Amino acid sequence: WSEDDEVRIAVAHDITERKRSEALQNALYGISEAAHSAKDLLGLFQQVHQIIGELLPTISFSVALYDEQNDELSFPYPAEQPPATAADTPLNATTLSAQVIRSGNTLLLPKACQAQNDASHSWLGVPLRSHRGVIGALLVSSASTRYSEREQELLQFVSTQVATAIERQQMLSRLQFMAQYDQLTQLPNRELLRDRLHTALARARRQKSQVALLFLDLDKFKQVNDSLGHAAGDQLLQGVAQRIQLCLREADTVARFAGDEFVVLLEDFHSADHASVVAEKIRQSLNHPFELCGQSQTILPSIGIALYPQHAQDEQQLLHHADNAMYRAKQKGGNRAHSALEQE
Repeated sequence: WSEDDEVRIAVAHDITERKRSEALQNALYGISEAAHSAKDLLGLFQQVHQIIGELLPTISFSVALYDEQNDELSFPYPAEQPPATAADTPLNATTLSAQVIRSGNTLLLPKACQAQNDASHSWLGVPLRSHRGVIGALLVSSASTRYSEREQELLQFVSTQVATAIERQQMLSRLQFMAQYDQLTQLPNRELLRDRLHTALARARRQKSQVALLFLDLDKFKQVNDSLGHAAGDQLLQGVAQRIQLCLREADTVARFAGDEFVVLLEDFHSADHASVVAEKIRQSLNHPFELCGQSQTILPSIGIALYPQHAQDEQQLLHHADNAMYRAKQKGGNRAHSALEQE
């Protein structure tokens, strides 16, 4: 208060830029945290959606990813978003995201009319760039706010951090896949099989149900490698894996145990002969010739069957009995299934 002038004097500072800078820093910190805490890409996208929603007015938020190796676009977020079709209107999240990725340029449509609902929307899309190039796109839209270059700069600023977070999550997913799956057949490996078997037995104890293991070995597989080469052997293993999968339910597990050995885990069944029926179905499927290097090759399986609780009480014993039963099948000439019960 100035007594002389009889006025109140105040000094105001415009803190708009400071608030904007603080918001950006908080967003970058939040995205970094999300990159380390999210369990998968969907979890990451959900957190990024929330963070960007606090920076920009949005009624929709979409993520598109580009697989350069296969030249394919995918639209993983939101999960229910359908792929684009020829009948789609030109202006939707799917087609606009694809446009951003293909061009590598930012998309800013301050106001655009969507023919499907005549609602006026503002669209903003930015490419997700990494050291590998454009790996995807972020797209937001608003019905109430007209996006400007200011919002464009803001979304571009955080997009680099988002791209880094996505690549980190993809790398972790690849490492996890490599640790749990066989690279040749894409089947679960021995360690993942043991985890699933442990879980299946725990569930069977609680529910007083049965579990079955089929231990499968390919008779004379080494002859294929020796006569046609390892590439043909690899092709055969891939074909065997595919045929076994076609014989199973979605809830069943088939794993590549080692070399030309496969193990099938069956649970949630009531028929006493279920395991034998599945084993016979696999045997008949594998009895059909494979085409390898222009030649027709027949590979025959030996299959051992072991059941919980009839033969064993834990995973190690169950695997042991199934393995022994497989060797008994092989000793009897192969191309057959042998149950651990028959050893008594």
